[in-house]
Amino acid sequence: MSRRRTLLFDPLEGRELLSRMHHPWAHVHRGHPAVAMAQKPLSLSGTLTVENQASASNSNQLGGTSTSIPIRGQLAGIGPVHGLWLENSDSSGAYIGPDTITIRAAHGAFTIAFSNASSGPVHRTGKMVYYQHFQHVISSSGIIAHSTETGSINLNLSPSQTNVASLTLNG
Repeated sequence: MSRRRTLLFDPLEGRELLSRMHHPWAHVHRGHPAVAMAQKPLSLSGTLTVENQASASNSNQLGGTSTSIPIRGQLAGIGPVHGLWLENSDSSGAYIGPDTITIRAAHGAFTIAFSNASSGPVHRTGKMVYYQHFQHVISSSGIIAHSTETGSINLNLSPSQTNVASLTLNG
């Protein structure tokens, strides 16, 4: 007499274990929608407004300074985003890199890094003046977890060229 096997349930993972079933559909992988989205390439194209008036600086015990500057904008494929641009310097004001930008969206967050130690050549497009740097994703979470992306970031200067007015990500 054959013995019926029941579906096994693992309460820690909250999913049915189908490994003992002998139906043709028992071994079909049904991916989670979030996993499917994470496998799409992450496109970091768009412009983020730098809110310089809301920046904050903190000093550490060694005299170094960390400056955080809020940013917000729209990125292609991700939608509206907001976050913080973090810059660090030592007690003499020398750059400590890399700069990081942590960006939050409705379905996840990620952090990109770039070095602002050497400004490189000035680029001009019409009235726009900017410096361009290599950037890459160093961490991510949510639906966009495990995404990798590299590209460039433009630090677009204000009309007076005294501070950065916006960041353009080219992914």
